[in-house]
Amino acid sequence: MTTQLRFVFNRNLRDYLELFRNYKNILLFGVLGAFFSGYGQTYLLSLFVPKFLDSFALTKTSFGAIYSGATLFAAFVLFHFGKKIDHWSLRKFFVIVSVGLCIATIALGLASNTYLFFVAIVLVRLFGQGLMSHASITSISRFFNRNRGKALGIAMLGFPLSEAILPISVASLMMATDWRTTLIIMGVFVLVAVLPFGAWLVSDEKGIGQGEALPETPNVSPIMVDLPNVMERSRADLLRDFRFYLLLPSLVAPPFLITGFFVYQVPLAETKGWSLAWLATSFVAYSITRASASLFIGPLVDRFSAARLLPFSLVPLLLGIASLSIIEGRALALVYLGLCGLSIGAGGNIKAAFLVEFCGVRHLGSIRSMMGTIAVVSTSVSPLLFGRILDAGLGFSFLSVTSTIYIGISILLCWAICQSVIRESKQSF
Repeated sequence: MTTQLRFVFNRNLRDYLELFRNYKNILLFGVLGAFFSGYGQTYLLSLFVPKFLDSFALTKTSFGAIYSGATLFAAFVLFHFGKKIDHWSLRKFFVIVSVGLCIATIALGLASNTYLFFVAIVLVRLFGQGLMSHASITSISRFFNRNRGKALGIAMLGFPLSEAILPISVASLMMATDWRTTLIIMGVFVLVAVLPFGAWLVSDEKGIGQGEALPETPNVSPIMVDLPNVMERSRADLLRDFRFYLLLPSLVAPPFLITGFFVYQVPLAETKGWSLAWLATSFVAYSITRASASLFIGPLVDRFSAARLLPFSLVPLLLGIASLSIIEGRALALVYLGLCGLSIGAGGNIKAAFLVEFCGVRHLGSIRSMMGTIAVVSTSVSPLLFGRILDAGLGFSFLSVTSTIYIGISILLCWAICQSVIRESKQSF
């Protein structure tokens, strides 16, 4: 067994290295976009919250209202602007997004009142969390065909790398200067480094547009032949398909539940008797399993198809959240966060590939922007819902049990719809 595992590991490693050698520019672009989407992510912006509260005389409640409102507004704009990636060149789209992120970050550093602060938060969330990650994952999903899973695995490494590097870097910069200067420096860095590097990576418009070279027929996986991506669906087509609404619970479950539990991680730690230091240490397990799962699942997506794997991507999340009502002790933090990381890492890769298998690539930008909007809306709802449940005294055990039931039902619905997608693809072929 050890020899077999070593053989599989070495073979996958060779495949990844060969893929990177052949397509290093577009893959680096994917990592770059995922990494700098961190500018608009909550884990980075949270470092500035105490400064925001002091500078704009905000209470925690008023800041929460501003942040949630800005997030929802950014999601609305993403819904409409994200589809431009289907019509513009990738280079043009990235340049506009980078300039927008630069302006947004500098504007946040210069904001002098709550109105400008709100506008700046909208722009940072839109161009950072929304459009940077949208450019990264959409371009990778569209460019690659038979190696889509592995390519997404490489690109999505940008997310855990950002979580590991950006907070430390920004915190160090804030210690050396003030928060406003830190944000201005961050914005200037996008303009002088990120924008030219990213634009150079996708400067070969013709090569990028052609996508990955397809293999000769004998090398095509027989399973992937079952899913030839011949069905092209627009956003309107997707909204008319009843299967989409049955899939939604499984597609939004990870961001909805992870956000809800993570927002109240400190009360959860107090309930379970974990110290904050132990909770912070345990998040290393989340980052490691997320990055590892993203890479590990790539070859499986290429071999078995995303439609076959999508229902199983929720199983680690189900086990992780269920463990909150079953297991006690310090080790629970590692189990819970490690399993959540597995689901987020594998699920992000699988869902990105599944959208291509289900909808094709012609309208991928439009569809991904819609899915991004739905995900963001769900993440704005869960903190409020979870807060009301906790304020009612029902506790984390109740949240764990009800969330587990929700995930279980979502898995069953997802499995049924994915079987339908596989049958449809075989008939199309």
